[in-house]
Amino acid sequence: LESQNKSLALWMCKQSGADECVHMVNVEGLSPYDLARNSGQIEVSTVLLQIAENKKVNDAIKFNSERLLSECAKGHWAAANMLMKTFTGPKVMDLDWLHVESGKHAIHFCSEGGSIECVSTLIALGAETNAFDSTAMKLTALHYACAGGHLDIADALLSHDDATLDAEDQAGFTPVF
Repeated sequence: LESQNKSLALWMCKQSGADECVHMVNVEGLSPYDLARNSGQIEVSTVLLQIAENKKVNDAIKFNSERLLSECAKGHWAAANMLMKTFTGPKVMDLDWLHVESGKHAIHFCSEGGSIECVSTLIALGAETNAFDSTAMKLTALHYACAGGHLDIADALLSHDDATLDAEDQAGFTPVF
């Protein structure tokens, strides 16, 4: 019975995919975790709990990161800054999450929109300052800041180790040319 429960728990996970297996139940109402626990399979139980925790963490990171990008895309700087200061850390938010519709990161929106407070917060929290967007032009935050005439943001970006004046966009232009 013990090996049957272990096999059934693993089979249920394989059938549903690792992310969903913790939430499945068999006809008796038992989840893979229940089956593994009941049969004394501590290693399998531990793996299933880790899968569930990773899924929760990944869902939270995605939700918070997309919420930050949404606020940045709309120019809601106070809300974006509040989110960054409230939800920080590797298990809470990815500051370099890509806004799929625009191809921009939060630092691109903030640099383009002229929000020195948001750019400063992103830099302090470790956002990638020299990341290229995924648009056809391949621009950095410094490109956006210079194009918008936001010298305070350009200065803040350049004071960070990663940002560079030499970054060329798709056409071969640097932020100041």
